[in-house]
Amino acid sequence: MPLTARDLARLADDVLTFIEQREAEQIAYGVYDVTMTGTDV
Repeated sequence: MPLTARDLARLADDVLTFIEQREAEQIAYGVYDVTMTGTDV
């Protein structure tokens, strides 16, 4: 089942939200892990 443009946009938004939340946690706790692997996503 191929992704529609709408599905792809929703997926991209979810991934960006995850990354932004992770960055916010790192800033809040003073932990700056700049490496993010596929297992993190």
